[in-house]
Amino acid sequence: MKIVVEAQSILKNRSGVGWFAHGLIRGLQQELQPDDSVQLLTHPREAMDIDDLLTNPQTVDRPIDWLPSRLYHSLKFHNAMPPVDLFYGKGVYIFPNFIRWPLAYSPSVIVVHDLSMFVCPDYLHPKNLAFMTKHLPRSIQRADLIVAVSRATKQILCDHLSVDPAKVVVSHLAAEPSLYYPRQEAEIASIKGKYGIFGKYFFFLSTLEPRKNIEGLVAAYRSLPQSIKNEYSLVLVGGRGWQDDSIREAIQEARAAGDRIILPGYVTTEDIPALYSGAVAFVFPSHYEGFGLPALEALNCGTPVITANNSSLPEVCGTAALYVDANSVEQIAQSMRRIVEDPEIRSTLITKGYRQAKKFSWAQCAESVLKGINQRNLT
Repeated sequence: MKIVVEAQSILKNRSGVGWFAHGLIRGLQQELQPDDSVQLLTHPREAMDIDDLLTNPQTVDRPIDWLPSRLYHSLKFHNAMPPVDLFYGKGVYIFPNFIRWPLAYSPSVIVVHDLSMFVCPDYLHPKNLAFMTKHLPRSIQRADLIVAVSRATKQILCDHLSVDPAKVVVSHLAAEPSLYYPRQEAEIASIKGKYGIFGKYFFFLSTLEPRKNIEGLVAAYRSLPQSIKNEYSLVLVGGRGWQDDSIREAIQEARAAGDRIILPGYVTTEDIPALYSGAVAFVFPSHYEGFGLPALEALNCGTPVITANNSSLPEVCGTAALYVDANSVEQIAQSMRRIVEDPEIRSTLITKGYRQAKKFSWAQCAESVLKGINQRNLT
């Protein structure tokens, strides 16, 4: 079997899409038979991070070096690439980033990470919304197999987009085990100092955008008793997102009032596990998630999780989290306070978190995708 993966989301500081693509390939490599191969579609001008994948002798880089960079990006933006299997041959083509590229005669697999464009379109940038609403339904229709990263995402595909359930396989992400594990106190102290974090803290990590409910989190933190705020800061790590003006205003207002909200700025991927490990809790009250990888990363690092009881988050965290209504500032604050005041519940959540995190692996991710490929007779 020849599997060709569009690998251009695999960057050094990658998003959930990039982690899925990287982890899926790692999992596939464990399943390869002697005559199988995995070929990675890349572009020579992109800052790829695939060297570790290429150490596998059955995995090769297939750069799209026959298209000038500007033309390549323009064609991608308009979803007008030429049929790539005319250049790289017949195989099973996997597109981990929602959109299927044109193919002449090969079966295709697309990965759908979330359906925010249909569930909560107000949270998307208009350009992204226009692109996804135009091209994703066509990709869903033309793909031979759809991979949904959660049962919640599959349910939306079937209920709202009338997709045949037999065409959809659920394949969860995993927290990268070589990176996300509990760190020692010395490392935690060093990383905290590097980013100007002192004392105890609640932790949040994701893009600073409205869908993540950061304003609700800031309001919850501000409503905590002063004694708790004197001891615990709120650390918000994440790049700026669309429509973040009101988020910035809420943070500035809190800081002006003396509340300790810390924005460390850019944090390298290698430093994030120590920040998870050092937190009293990871607070992730998002309005909607296709999967919610940061919550799983926190569980892997032995950090109690407070998260919303919506979308895929209960599927990811199981019984290993405190759940809140994302729209209730009071519930978020009560859970934050409970974590501080009840050492027993914190200890219980840590134990349950380790157990829950073990349910997710890249091997299982790849097995689910291969099972779907075989059931659909794509090889």
